Amino acid sequence: MKKLVLISIIFIGLSSCKKDRVCTCTNQDGSIAAQATYINVTKKEAKTYCVSSGQGVTCTVK
Repeated sequence: MKKLVLISIIFIGLSSCKKDRVCTCTNQDGSIAAQATYINVTKKEAKTYCVSSGQGVTCTVK
């Protein structure tokens, strides 16, 4: 049980680290609509910036 808690804490800590994140937006057919790089941001911040207003466009943060 202690190992699971420790692994969870490490995972959460590493995923919230500030680093460069890439936002990729793709059309329904799979082609890339847009791509942007955010420097020194957390994953939550990058998800906030990585939004599309276009119909049929899906954006993801890596």
